[in-house]
Amino acid sequence: MTEGIGAEWTDREYLRGVQYRDPTNLAARQSIYEFQVPLVDLPAWALDLGGMSGRETVVDVGCGNGAYVAELARRGHTGLALAIDLSPGMAAAARVRTPEARSVVADATFLPLATAQCDMALCMHMLYHVPAPVSAVSELRRVVRPGGVVLLVLNGPDHLTQLRDLVGELQG
Repeated sequence: MTEGIGAEWTDREYLRGVQYRDPTNLAARQSIYEFQVPLVDLPAWALDLGGMSGRETVVDVGCGNGAYVAELARRGHTGLALAIDLSPGMAAAARVRTPEARSVVADATFLPLATAQCDMALCMHMLYHVPAPVSAVSELRRVVRPGGVVLLVLNGPDHLTQLRDLVGELQG
């Protein structure tokens, strides 16, 4: 488990039924990125790392509200985009945000995909929710074709240091 994260952050029922029942809580957390200096468009930045042509089969595991599949669509991506999330609420939000992407409810450690089916697998800011992260990473690798890309973006342990300090000052 990630230091500073409570057990509820890997509890599947809590994640499905409370934290990610709908996109509200995730949108609130994502909104803090509007105050970055310099401002970084995280989906665009991350997808640029993948060096894609626009025709790849891409799976976004732990898709949340679909920000990354929406960025694929914005770019005119013509390959298959598959949004997978443990939460039906998040899968539905991704479907609403990007109807051209396919949306599936599934666990990151048991992906409903054939071996070597994708050109790229995304796992963005969600691995700390998986009780067995090594199993999830193994699944990501399993579904990606040889020569494909597995792109993981993680939150560093100090990613909210300034915000936590500010909240501490306001409470103290």
